[in-house]
Amino acid sequence: GDAVGAIGTGAIGTRGRSNGADGDGYGMGDDVGSYRRRTERMPRIRTGQPDLHGALSKEIIRRTIGRHLNEIRFCYESQLISRPDLQGRVAIKFFIAPTGAVVNALVDRSDVGSPKVDSCIAEAVRRMNFPAPEGGGMVIVTYPFLLSQTGG
Repeated sequence: GDAVGAIGTGAIGTRGRSNGADGDGYGMGDDVGSYRRRTERMPRIRTGQPDLHGALSKEIIRRTIGRHLNEIRFCYESQLISRPDLQGRVAIKFFIAPTGAVVNALVDRSDVGSPKVDSCIAEAVRRMNFPAPEGGGMVIVTYPFLLSQTGG
């Protein structure tokens, strides 16, 4: 029979239209697609050493930030769609109240070149809650986020 339009597996002897002619020949069919090797690039968020002034440890800050890293990743990935070459470092300065709530977060430094990424990360940090500092008082933290892509 005629297997035009049938799904085959390429050069392993499947039936189909061969070289544009009908018949019982073997080979690739008409609308053969090509497989193009694609390199996968995965967004990566790393954190650097925080600059910390106050009564919370760097480890507590790091763990709390780590629990919210997907929010930071979302900020980065949402802008990679329109700017696939986006990468760099964003340092967020934030102030933790005696209750553990972040009362303000702002971009301290950034070389990413995307105000949308910068402000999104600052807003994500602003929504975080930290443990209350022992003895009360404000805690001031400058925390760097390193945005890059692996693979490629």
